[in-house]
Amino acid sequence: MRDYSILIRRICLIASVFIYLTPFSISLFSKVLRTDLFAWLSFFSLFALITGYIAAWTVNIVFVRKLKDYFPEWKKEITQFFFGRAHLFKIPILSEETLPGFILKDPEAENIQIMRTLVRKFTACWIYIPTVLLVFLIIAFAFL
Repeated sequence: MRDYSILIRRICLIASVFIYLTPFSISLFSKVLRTDLFAWLSFFSLFALITGYIAAWTVNIVFVRKLKDYFPEWKKEITQFFFGRAHLFKIPILSEETLPGFILKDPEAENIQIMRTLVRKFTACWIYIPTVLLVFLIIAFAFL
């Protein structure tokens, strides 16, 4: 599980670079986005929000799938704990609740908690930063 934690960290860093630097390179090729600051910021925030949301879902699914492989006898309980019933409409940021007892009793519980915290921090950054920027843009556009 420790090697998997390192892999998840690298994947999250690569996804972060993609989410936040791709709009900069796309804006270089569009004359409209280069000339208007509001258009560029709007494009950046919407692109980062959509790709961040997709990346958060993907990383969470990969994390839960690895847990299901590690604990094959607890597949249903793991799915219920991390996603709940309406997992398509739920925000893809893992909760701060304590892990279930069967995970806490495992020798790898500390590594699993570290991976969960890492995934939680990255997904929060991928979703909340573009959302805050988008809200500020809406407020600025409404009052300017």
